[in-house]
Amino acid sequence: MKKASITLSETEKLAKASWRGRSLQDRQMQLSKIVVMHPQFTKAVREIRRRAERVKHQAKGGALSIVVETGGGKSTLAKFVASQHPDEHTDERTIRRCVTFCVPPRPSSVSMSSAVLRALGDPRWNKGKTDALEERAIHLLKECRTEVIFIDNVHDVPERRARKGVREVGNWIRTLIDNVPALFVSLGAEQGLDVFKANNQARRRSPAHIRIDYFDCQTNSGIARMRRFLFEVDKQLPLAEMSEISSFDMTRRIWMATYGVPDYVIGLLTEALESAVRARRESIEVGDLQIAFKKLYEDAAAEINPFSPNTEIRVMNGKDEPFENWLEDGYE
Repeated sequence: MKKASITLSETEKLAKASWRGRSLQDRQMQLSKIVVMHPQFTKAVREIRRRAERVKHQAKGGALSIVVETGGGKSTLAKFVASQHPDEHTDERTIRRCVTFCVPPRPSSVSMSSAVLRALGDPRWNKGKTDALEERAIHLLKECRTEVIFIDNVHDVPERRARKGVREVGNWIRTLIDNVPALFVSLGAEQGLDVFKANNQARRRSPAHIRIDYFDCQTNSGIARMRRFLFEVDKQLPLAEMSEISSFDMTRRIWMATYGVPDYVIGLLTEALESAVRARRESIEVGDLQIAFKKLYEDAAAEINPFSPNTEIRVMNGKDEPFENWLEDGYE
C-alpha cells in the first residue's frame, strides 16, 4: 500500500505505539469504542446538546429528527450522547438522563409505552392497559429525570402500520412531548419523517431534522469527506502504526467495498485488522483488505474484489451484488 504523508502529534504517536504486541481480543474490544466526529455527526451531537439544554431550562418537552439510514451511525450517535449523560445512583432513585428504545415489531401506543418502560428497567413493562402504561411511562421518565430520549428505527412505523396506525404512534409521541420535559430524538431513514407528517400536532413539535448521510466518493468533495473520516479512523485503530487507508486510491476502494456505509467501513477494517495481527503486523495492508472483503461478504460478492489490482472502481449495485436496490429498501 502506497504511503501518504501523515503527521501525528506526539500524543497520538504514543497512543498508537501503546498497541504494539497487544492481544487481538484487546484490540477487538477497542474497535467497538471508535467514534469519529465527522462534520454531520458533530452537527447532530451539537444540536442534540443545544436543544436538550433548552428543554432543561424551559422545563418543556421538545423533539428533533435525525435522518440516518441503517448502518449510518444511529447506534454510535445514541451511545455517544448517552456517554455524555451518564446515569446517577442515589439512595432515593436512579437518574437516567438518557434513554434509548427501539420501535417495537408492531408499533402502537401500547407497545411504544411498553418499550419505554422496558428501557427504564420497569419489571412490569408489559402489564397494564393503554392509559395505565402511558401514564406509568410519563411518570417514570419524570422520576428518572430523563433529559434525552432516543426512539430508534422510527422508519419501522410507516413500514409496519397503515396510515391510522402511523397517526396513532404520532399521537403517542405528541402526548409524551407534552408531558415530559425531555428532548425526544427520532432516529431512522427518510420514511420515519412520515410519523410526524401524518400528525399536524406532532409535526409542529418536531419541525426540524438533521441528516447523516453515507459517504460518497463520486464527487471531489465526497472523496475529501471520506478521506478525512478514514484518517480519523486510522488514528484510532488499535495498531501501533498508521495503515494509510486514507490515501486517494484506498479511499475509493474502501468506498466501493462498503458503499460509504460507516458500519460497513468499521466491519471491513475489523476483519482486516485481525488478518494483520495474525500475521504479526502493526498496520493493515492491501492483502488484509482483500481477505477482509471476502469474509465480510462471502458469496454475496464472489466475482469481484475492490482490493484486487486493476479492479474498476464503481458501485456494486448490479444484479446479485451487495448493494443492489440498496437505497430503495435500505432500512430494517
